[in-house]
Amino acid sequence: MGLHPIQLRQLIECLRQLPGESSVLEFGSGSSTGFLLKELAKQAPRSSLVSYDHSAAWAYQGMSPNLDLRLRPLTQWSTSNFDAMFRTGFDLSSSNQVSDAAATNMRLRNSFYMIEPDEIPPNVGLVVLDGPNGNGRSAAFPLLKPVLHTGALIFIDDLTSYDFESRLGMLYNYETVSKLTDSAIHPTFSFGLFRII
Repeated sequence: MGLHPIQLRQLIECLRQLPGESSVLEFGSGSSTGFLLKELAKQAPRSSLVSYDHSAAWAYQGMSPNLDLRLRPLTQWSTSNFDAMFRTGFDLSSSNQVSDAAATNMRLRNSFYMIEPDEIPPNVGLVVLDGPNGNGRSAAFPLLKPVLHTGALIFIDDLTSYDFESRLGMLYNYETVSKLTDSAIHPTFSFGLFRII
């Protein structure tokens, strides 16, 4: 698993557009984390990267003063509680921590990293939404609602695998920067890049 070169080129363009001292927020750490760090040094040296994952085995193993790697367990909501967050806001109290054994399931429903809203950095200029697997990564949208402002970019991997774009539209006004689906690359290859307006 990992991002395709087409996606990496798209991320380089995103980094070039970052204003000043922006934060890049990555959900799903790994080889893309090393790529983002290298490109941040070239394209946006005053910016920093905060990367989340639930697995120390999958997460990026390197070190950098511009990286804040945060390992957080997965949490899971019932379908009704998950849907409610798109009306009433992010709510960890309505979820339950996923066991280590269950966290190995690559298609958990309604599951996301256990993140307290107050730990999200300010000035988020780019969100890279590449984890966890499953529909639950949409929980990032209510989590980030207080900090994402006009101009922020959201890159979503596996865009057409779940209802990510419609969930985004429940909370944000956005414009589509680019979208690509290409079954020649992989039967489920898709991604989208959106700008908050």
